[in-house]
Amino acid sequence: MIVKAKPASNAGSGCLIAFGGIFFVVGIGALLAAQPVSLIVGAVFTLVGGGIMSAGLAPIVRGMKVSHPEAYLSSDLLRLGEPFTFRLHQVFKGELTLDGGEVKFLMRESATYTRGTDTYTDTHEVVQRTVGVPGRVFRAGENLRIEETFQVPVSGMHTFRGNKNKIEWLVKVELRYARWPDVKEEYAVFVLPERKEAA
Repeated sequence: MIVKAKPASNAGSGCLIAFGGIFFVVGIGALLAAQPVSLIVGAVFTLVGGGIMSAGLAPIVRGMKVSHPEAYLSSDLLRLGEPFTFRLHQVFKGELTLDGGEVKFLMRESATYTRGTDTYTDTHEVVQRTVGVPGRVFRAGENLRIEETFQVPVSGMHTFRGNKNKIEWLVKVELRYARWPDVKEEYAVFVLPERKEAA
């Protein structure tokens, strides 16, 4: 059974552009007030807003030369010790140089806690396997295809999503394009609290 992999992040380009735009407009307004404190606040808000909008615009700009990556999993419900296949596909609309990249299968553990009135989140990643993606020049009409098999460790921890603690299993893709927005996507797989039976 092949399933389409969904990016782990739910924030779409439109949301990022709108959210960043609010920060940017507030920042410009503060800068125009020309008061010492408002200049500092305005500069911070403008930079943050510009950064968020850039992140939202990156997939749109990237789409001018290469399609959005389509990813598939042989299964998104896995048992401890079970292998699975990850596939990714992109179609090029114009000439573009891929400098290289990586596909990683990892476990991410995060814990959220409060200290006084502040909230903090600590994150720790354990990479199970990394596969390099070689660089090359792609021309219009050519395809990038990645297919790799990974395995959930038999002694690993299953997926867990609590109020303050999480254990997530992800396929993390990073493709670096020369002078063009990079691809940085994460695809979640759900690991069940049971082991694969030995053959």
